[in-house]
Amino acid sequence: MNSDPGLAVGYTSFGGVDFSGTFFVNTDIDDDYAGFVFSYQDSSNFYAVKLLWKDPKNVGWNEKIAYRWELLHRPSVGLIRVLLYEESLLIADSGYIVDTTLRGGRLGLFIFSQEQVIWSDLVYRCNDGIPKDANKFLTATKTKI
Repeated sequence: MNSDPGLAVGYTSFGGVDFSGTFFVNTDIDDDYAGFVFSYQDSSNFYAVKLLWKDPKNVGWNEKIAYRWELLHRPSVGLIRVLLYEESLLIADSGYIVDTTLRGGRLGLFIFSQEQVIWSDLVYRCNDGIPKDANKFLTATKTKI
């Protein structure tokens, strides 16, 4: 059974932020997606990270397993990194990405036709610090720190 799409966005806008959380799909009969948004400006301007049930390589998340994400966003230099864990095992790392399109904004969660998603342990922390290992990346891409 499919459900309607949904979006929940907080009121507070952030500059540099670390945002993490856990999602758990408490059904084995649906195969859509859920995710989170950041730098939300309005309904047309935001970044979205889709946690797909299956990607083009037919690899996807498993039902009734906890998945944790960690987002690092430093809009002052456009630095973005997303880590995804299946329980405690790192299964995806975006690596550092530089995108200066959106310079901060609100955080949120979304689902698209995925039922019985349980969100937990949502944590955010204001953080403008640049990780030491990102300095080499930013220097190599000639991004001003």
